[in-house]
Amino acid sequence: MKIDQHDTTAVVVRHNGRFLLIKRATPPEKGLWCFPGGHADEGETIKECAEREAKEEAGEIGVEKEPFYIFTHEPRLFHRHRCHVFFGKVAGKPDPGKEAADIGFFSVEEIKKLELTHFTIQILNHMADKGLLDDES
Repeated sequence: MKIDQHDTTAVVVRHNGRFLLIKRATPPEKGLWCFPGGHADEGETIKECAEREAKEEAGEIGVEKEPFYIFTHEPRLFHRHRCHVFFGKVAGKPDPGKEAADIGFFSVEEIKKLELTHFTIQILNHMADKGLLDDES
């Protein structure tokens, strides 16, 4: 049996020391908090995907040129994602799109109390390992 594989993106936005998260309005992981992101469409570059997904889920977000972290995760049986994680910046008023039930900026301490998607936990753990949660970058 072949494993279904997809490229995905996530965009980490830090503004005034707080991280932008959305609460998922749709499956998978409906009701959990995460960084904006999603699956790349056919023919779409990874950067284009990051920009589109950030806009669809959080409004006007500027996305860095290159990902700072790439990892593979398996959200369910026989399904694998290669996730490209970008830093982003607020470029307008954050606005939850149709896939976001809510949106907000959270401190690291507040994030620890939220129910998070599995990929968001992996990104945050990587950032902690690299000292990026204490940095204002």
